[in-house]
Amino acid sequence: MVQESFPGAAVIQRWLVSPPEKWSQGKGKATITVKKGTQKKSCQVTVETPELNKTAVEMDVEDTVSLDLKGCSHDVQWTSSDDDICEVEDGILIPYSSGTVTVKAKSTWYGVEM
Repeated sequence: MVQESFPGAAVIQRWLVSPPEKWSQGKGKATITVKKGTQKKSCQVTVETPELNKTAVEMDVEDTVSLDLKGCSHDVQWTSSDDDICEVEDGILIPYSSGTVTVKAKSTWYGVEM
């Protein structure tokens, strides 16, 4: 049986042998409690709603632009779809030639990619 202490912050759909299916309904804190027989365990969960400071950028080869994933307290790994056109290091875009790239930000929390 799974309970939540703050409806709307985190929801547990069902408990499986693998990690439970879960989704967020908004930013907030929740206490997740799992019961099995007479045992009961709880953990605190903070649901974040990260936002990227820029969604589109035009730049010249001599420019650099800094990206920031606000609202995320975990380490972020940045990737570019084409490092020959533009690399991204710690959120800083470094262009090399003209073209279009897609930059992705990925965060990992206890081995789960977000």
